[in-house]
Amino acid sequence: MKNKRVTSMIVLASVSLLAGTALAGCGKAASSNAFLDKKLPVETQMVKMSDIGGGQVFSGQITPETLTNVASKLNGKVTNVMVHVGDHVTAGQSLATIDTSQLQQQLQQSQSTVAVDQAQVNQAQNNQQNSLANAKSSVEADQAQLAKAQLDHANSIISAQQSVDTAKIQFDKAQTDQANSIAQAQQAVAVAQAAVEQAKANHAAALASANASVGSAQSSYDNSKQGTDNNIKQLQLAADQAKTAYNDALQQFSVGVTQGTYAQYQANIDAAYTKYLQAQLQLSQAEAQNTVTDSSLQAPLQAAQVALQNAQNSKDVDVALANYNQSVVKLTQLQGDASSVKLSQQQLAQANQNLQVAQNSTSGIAVAKAQLDQANQSVAAAQSGDGVAVAQAQLQAAETNVNVINEQLQDGVLKSPVDGVVTAINAPVGQMAGGTGSVVSIASTSPTIATVNVPEATIGKVKIGTDMLVNIPTLNQSMQGKVLHIHPMMDSVTKSYGVDIQVNDPKQQLLPGMFVEASLKSEGRQAIMVPADAILSEANGNAAFIIDHGKAKKVLVQIGEMTSTEYEIKSGLHVGDQVVVKGEELLSDGAPVDIVKPGANGSSGKSNTAGGNK
Repeated sequence: MKNKRVTSMIVLASVSLLAGTALAGCGKAASSNAFLDKKLPVETQMVKMSDIGGGQVFSGQITPETLTNVASKLNGKVTNVMVHVGDHVTAGQSLATIDTSQLQQQLQQSQSTVAVDQAQVNQAQNNQQNSLANAKSSVEADQAQLAKAQLDHANSIISAQQSVDTAKIQFDKAQTDQANSIAQAQQAVAVAQAAVEQAKANHAAALASANASVGSAQSSYDNSKQGTDNNIKQLQLAADQAKTAYNDALQQFSVGVTQGTYAQYQANIDAAYTKYLQAQLQLSQAEAQNTVTDSSLQAPLQAAQVALQNAQNSKDVDVALANYNQSVVKLTQLQGDASSVKLSQQQLAQANQNLQVAQNSTSGIAVAKAQLDQANQSVAAAQSGDGVAVAQAQLQAAETNVNVINEQLQDGVLKSPVDGVVTAINAPVGQMAGGTGSVVSIASTSPTIATVNVPEATIGKVKIGTDMLVNIPTLNQSMQGKVLHIHPMMDSVTKSYGVDIQVNDPKQQLLPGMFVEASLKSEGRQAIMVPADAILSEANGNAAFIIDHGKAKKVLVQIGEMTSTEYEIKSGLHVGDQVVVKGEELLSDGAPVDIVKPGANGSSGKSNTAGGNK
């Protein structure tokens, strides 16, 4: 702002010089009137009400939040400085560059290494993918084999379990059949025993009956035989006697026969012979009858004897006893020889053993699992990709080297770490940079801080967040602020405390070191404030020029409170007046003007030169 004011004064001085030259070269009144009709360039400002501090004013200066010395991480020559002292910079803005030609060569070499390592990584990845695919195929095959082994094992267990169930059923049936057979054999033994007893009783009865029958038949036979024999003996005796008589008759006939006695003898012989024949017939008949009688008598006897013999020779007892013994033997065999039960029990034991073997026989599953584990290990080994890891590590190292060089190359451009103002260029172009020496110094102006000294007697009125009015004489402006920090240590010389005020400076006009005056806004008030340069001190008082219909108009003003850059106007100016703030030294009352730079809230351009009192 100070530079602009100097430029404005130079322009006005040139105008004054030209005007003086024109008056000196013209001796006529007409020429003088022509100069008076020429419009003088001025700057104006709209009169308005402003906040002014009240009570005590505290002086101080704009202080940077931080002072940053930007140094180069690289050792090299400064090839370019892109800023100048006083420039506003933002965080990240480039400040200067350092020679990085050697790093560029290193970058090219590292990039070549990266390309080679990338090719090795690609080759390793291809190998890994092939190995992984093969390993996964093996895993799938081994998983299928394991599943088959597990299924076979499960099926064998099921089959063995079924065999156990079948053998158990057979064993139970054999036990039941054995129990039934033993019961049946025991029943058969009882029946056979009863049959033996019955056969013995029947045999004894039959034998007694047969003995009685034989005795009776023998008695009948003996009695009949004796009678018959006696009869035969009598008939034999009679036949013998008849034969003897016949023989005697024959002998008598042969000896003493005569013709006279022949007939007698013949008759005697015939009678004897007839008697003999009768006796012999009777004897034959008796013998025949005896034979018949003997046969008839012998038949019952023989039948009784046969019955006795049959009774004596009866096998019913033996058969019943044999049946009994056979039943006992069978019972004993059944009781002592449970072969079918033992066989079923053995079959059940064998089935249980087979089931146990089937349950415990997991060798096929173990082998399949071992193969699957081996295949999974192969997959894991393929997935781990040690070769790929090594190649990637080499690639990563090469890429890291490239990144490091790229970062170093980025370090070849110094950038501002903060928003602020350049306060110094410490290393010009061509000078070596690096180490601890800084290239550019930057004062941070975000936030903008004004540090003022507050006396001990007044510090009690100031709190964190207290509103302050900050006047900057250099810029002829007043800005709003708030107390940000209160320094806890009192200056022993000035007996005051440092107070940091955060100033609202949206246009970033304030520079470190600028003089400021601050006052408590709570003690301030509204008043018309104009730049001190706009007020002219004259013999009859203070005056100012305003613009009225394109011409300068002098008005007397009464001044109130003053700062180093502004005066309070108590009278003479009104809100809305256009007061001349530059070029008023050359003006006279009624002089035409050309507004080259309107002030705040003023009209711009030459077309609006009118003004007036309100």
